[in-house]
Amino acid sequence: MNLRRLQATAISLLFSLATFANTGSAGDNGAAKIAASVTQATIGESVNLTVTVSGITDGSGGKDDGACNYSVTIPSGVTTVKAGVSNTQSLSGSGKNGTYNHGTYTSSTAGKYSFKLNVTKGTAGNTSTDVTFCPQAPTALPATDITSKGFTANWNEIDGASYKVYVYKDGAEVNNYPATGSSLVISDLQPSTDYTYSVFTVQNGIMSINGSPELDVATLTPAIALTAVSNAETTLGSEANGTFNVSVENIYDSDVKLALSGENAGLFSLSSTSVTEFPSDVNFTFNPTAIGEFSATLTA
Repeated sequence: MNLRRLQATAISLLFSLATFANTGSAGDNGAAKIAASVTQATIGESVNLTVTVSGITDGSGGKDDGACNYSVTIPSGVTTVKAGVSNTQSLSGSGKNGTYNHGTYTSSTAGKYSFKLNVTKGTAGNTSTDVTFCPQAPTALPATDITSKGFTANWNEIDGASYKVYVYKDGAEVNNYPATGSSLVISDLQPSTDYTYSVFTVQNGIMSINGSPELDVATLTPAIALTAVSNAETTLGSEANGTFNVSVENIYDSDVKLALSGENAGLFSLSSTSVTEFPSDVNFTFNPTAIGEFSATLTA
């Protein structure tokens, strides 16, 4: 009788242990997320690529561990600077959580490049990360043809590029101008003013991260000279003609306006009140209404 009870107890114990062993659970699959060290870089610079895996747990009771399987696709136009781990990974168990370095990359062509992540087991925190490789800035050269209204900005030309020239005053942007070639005439500035300018490269619709180091330039003080060439002298009832010369200094592409003023200005008339070529002679006519000496002030 006692022997039977012991055997029944042993059978019951074995059954309980077997039941307990079958109640284990499988591990959780992980999540993967791809990232680049920067989102913008200048062509020739290196960008580091990583994938971070998290959330893998271990199975219990003989169940399988969680896993995360993924692959990384490198875009065309990008070259490997330094290789990292394989771009195809099959990871199992909590010990595989972590960040995986997939190498460093660069490009010699300006453009936006997308590094793709494909997760075949587990979940994806994202499916891609984008890096824009920007063109290099040109080397700016000192300004030339400085006038009261502007100057010519100069730089070393880069093949296949266009440019944007930024003009600053006291550190604040005044204006920016699209350009091609290796120079640009700027003629909408204020006289006697200190400016700086910087040149940015544009390639494939992408502008350089930084411009060339800023160069100083100061616009000049304009000067207009009015010199009498001949005076007018006549008798009452007759008219006389005279000439004066208009010359300029530090003025570029200007339209000089002339005007007469004074009590006797109405006795004089000008052959032109606008001068655009320099030096230039302008004629005036004198029609006196009385005997005497008359004068008027000519301003520009």
